[in-house]
Amino acid sequence: MFLHRSWVLQLVIVFFAMGTAAFADEPLSTMSIPPEIQRIVDRGKLVVAMLERDSEPFFYTDTQGRFTGADVDIAKGLAAELGVSVEFRREAKTYEDLVQLVMQPDVDVVISNFSKSSKRAMHLLFTRTYLEEKTVMFANRTLLAKNNITSISCPVEQKITLSVMRGTFFVDEIRSCFPQVEIVSVDTLEELNNNVIKGITMASVGDEVYQKRLLYMHPEYNLYLKAIPIDKKDEVAIAVPWTSPALRDFINVYLDVNEIQYTVDTLFAAYPNAGSAK
Repeated sequence: MFLHRSWVLQLVIVFFAMGTAAFADEPLSTMSIPPEIQRIVDRGKLVVAMLERDSEPFFYTDTQGRFTGADVDIAKGLAAELGVSVEFRREAKTYEDLVQLVMQPDVDVVISNFSKSSKRAMHLLFTRTYLEEKTVMFANRTLLAKNNITSISCPVEQKITLSVMRGTFFVDEIRSCFPQVEIVSVDTLEELNNNVIKGITMASVGDEVYQKRLLYMHPEYNLYLKAIPIDKKDEVAIAVPWTSPALRDFINVYLDVNEIQYTVDTLFAAYPNAGSAK
């Protein structure tokens, strides 16, 4: 999947910085490049904002102690194309923290299972989507039966309670599907699951990748949780500050040239050990 097309990417950097007339007369090595990319080159490293907690199969430590995953490999590939090293800044505890982190002048990009949203797009520029997945509701089977809910079709006028990870894409987006929802924000995946299992909330909301890994790790959850797809897609992409359009375009070309486009199934096929990562 990861083809090596360094000359194409170098050409793109130059194209954004120079007119085509000058392009014909001057060697690539002597041409100027956009300031946000020059800053990375001068620093000698690409600084990537990434969540503090692991998110398999995007970024995680495998059973052999290696830091790996789809987002890790994308970040390393981008750094290699730029001829620099990569540094992962992982102090962000929530996705909201990632937005704040990448706005710092010494951080370049968010690569962190990061979903597109209109709210985030007010502050950041997004690349093209490299994974499109479903939004899934994990519901308590007993409470579903009690409330006579067999499927979800947005908008849902019934008042229900949902557990959602604090600061995620779902906190804002889910209200359009559940106008009368009562959201209980939690900080850990353990809280997210326990709230539903214990009936504190009727359901939790997450992405398709999380659903697949959870049921792989805990097949017994099928006995008391039901996964219900919601008519709301989740588009995962890379984000840069709004002041870095050339960097965004460079990353888009890198994704296209290297044919980086996942489905949920191909993502887990590429990182088969993610399900058993600790």
